[in-house]
This record gives sequence, structure tokens and C-alpha cells, in this order.
Amino acid sequence: VLGTAYIKNIHIAADTNRIKNMKYEDRPYILLDIKIALLNVTGVKTDKALLGKQMVGDSIVITDPVVVVYFVRPVNKKTNINTEAKSLYDQILGNLNLIRVGQVFINNVNVKGVAFAQQEKEFDFVNGNIQLKDILIDSAHNQDTSRTLFCKQANVQVATFITYNNNKPELRVNNINFNGQDNSISLEK
Repeated sequence: VLGTAYIKNIHIAADTNRIKNMKYEDRPYILLDIKIALLNVTGVKTDKALLGKQMVGDSIVITDPVVVVYFVRPVNKKTNINTEAKSLYDQILGNLNLIRVGQVFINNVNVKGVAFAQQEKEFDFVNGNIQLKDILIDSAHNQDTSRTLFCKQANVQVATFITYNNNKPELRVNNINFNGQDNSISLEK
């Protein structure tokens, strides 16, 4: 009735065996393996969610997610970014025609980038916090140039970002802050 849901210990895993059996050109660019300790959704407009075409809510809080990004194949230089972005939005929407959320907080996110075939580290994104406001994903998403990451306002703080070369640390940056409203980024070290 209140439109509140708590979900613990979520694991979304890609079927890597299926990818290995696909033709190279048919493989996706990336695969994601996502673990989330706690997902808290509040203020969901239950009537719209039950009808199955819209997901409208007040806030989503994602706590302690761990994401592994497998880079399956490089992006082709001829790839149309607008087409890829539309495909991404369509995948997020699924059978819905609208997703609208007032705020999304992602607390203590850790992301690892891995080359799929070689199983070599690409990057580590350590202890990040992401705040997104006024999120909207709909059929006109690709025409709205006022939004970044589907939202009107994005703030990202990252404790440490490390890139690797042959599994050895190559570049390390600490205390990264991105402010979408100011379009500014700051780094400490």
C-alpha cells in the first residue's frame, strides 16, 4: 500500500557460457555481473506499477553494490553512439514505456573492469557514491539533451580509481568528485 520494497542479497549474473558459444560479431560489448546487498524502493505508485507499463516512484537506495564489467569486445569505430544509447535505454525499459524516479542513491559501489577473454584487470572503481535526481526514461529519452545518465542532476564521488596494464597498476587517482550541475570534476591526487 505504501509502495515500499526492500530486497536483500541480489545477484544478477550473465551467462558467460552462452557468450563463449556466440559468433564474435554477435557478442555484446560488455557483460555485467552485479551483486547488491540491499535495494530499498520507496513511494512506488502501485497502481501504475500493477498495470505494468510505468514504474514511478520517489526514491531508490542501492547499498553496497559490487559490479564486474566484462569487456567482451571493443567498440567498433563505426559504431553509432546514438543507436547504442537508444538500445541501452530500450533494454532498461524492457516492457515498460516509462520509468520515473525522484532520486537514486548508490552507496559504497565498487566496480571492477575485466577483459573477458584474457581475464585481465582493466580498472577498479573503489568506494563510490552516486546520487541521481529527477530520473526519466521514456520513448523521448534520446532527444532530451538536458539529461545526463537519464537524470537532471548527477553527483559522483569516488575514493579511488585505478587503471591496469597487464594486471599491474598503471594509474591511480584519489578523491574524484563530479558535479553534474556545474559540469565540474575535481581530483585530489
